[in-house]
Amino acid sequence: ITRKLNNLKLRDKLIISLVILVAIPISIVGLYLTQQLRDGAIEDAISESKMNMERMKKRTAEVLKVPIYISDNLQFDQQLDTVANTSYDSRYQVVEAYENYKLFTYYLEYYNEISTIRFFMDNPTMLNNWEFIPIDEEVKKEEWYQETTKNPDLMRWYYVNDSTKDNGPYLSLVRRINFLKTNTFGALVITVNTSELEWILNQETLRAMIVDEENNIVA
Repeated sequence: ITRKLNNLKLRDKLIISLVILVAIPISIVGLYLTQQLRDGAIEDAISESKMNMERMKKRTAEVLKVPIYISDNLQFDQQLDTVANTSYDSRYQVVEAYENYKLFTYYLEYYNEISTIRFFMDNPTMLNNWEFIPIDEEVKKEEWYQETTKNPDLMRWYYVNDSTKDNGPYLSLVRRINFLKTNTFGALVITVNTSELEWILNQETLRAMIVDEENNIVA
């Protein structure tokens, strides 16, 4: 090899020297720096995604706290107890009781995070005004209602069909409301305003979605 190199022309020797001493080291350094920049860019993207996720989780939690807060208040509402457990003698009495109960309307007007509040009660003397709903056989077959019946302290998220909104399924907090004096209970269903969740996602630069534990796309 040494003899062949000695026999090369000066120009060829210079080219070989240039390749060995300059081109190869520059290529190695370039590949190394490219890899480092790539790894750094990936780490930055992952870090930014994690920060975006945490921000979205916090903002989503703020929306979902509202139905929980409302259900906590209604759990101890004596007027709700009276309206739900009264045995009415006429339609007029039912309408009058509903008109005097303003709390559902107040929550719906004050909190944009929710779209409907419905209370299901096993009281055949009540009327369905899309807020107070007497329980029928169809409701009793629903999974969310059966789970509510079995678990006195149940509070879970379900997709519940909303007859006030084209009967489509909407993400809803379902909670059993126990009335201790009468030893009865009702099912409170508070539907989340999904446009609030979509608004949160639309503020982010990355595409994202919110899914429940059964992989249903919420927003």
